[in-house]
Amino acid sequence: MSDFKRIIICAAIKVDSGPHKDTVICGVRHFDRIMKSVIVAMQCHGETFIEGFMDNKYNFVTREEGCKIALESGQPMRSPPRRHGKMFSENLY
Repeated sequence: MSDFKRIIICAAIKVDSGPHKDTVICGVRHFDRIMKSVIVAMQCHGETFIEGFMDNKYNFVTREEGCKIALESGQPMRSPPRRHGKMFSENLY
């Protein structure tokens, strides 16, 4: 897989505090019903989250890193990022 160009695959959040710290949850959009159901099932009460993306090499990246990856790879986008170099899932699909 190392010869594939790095691209963004889906929205993701990373638990940033508490007993589930560093757990990554993926979904179509940030805090969509899939993510919310996983958060409830994991009993994440009071934890904080970092919003970002999952790339095709299984890495969690921040919104800023995701923007850079998508732009540098020439990944097709529905609309270009316009918010201070931050990617939003709406930019991609």
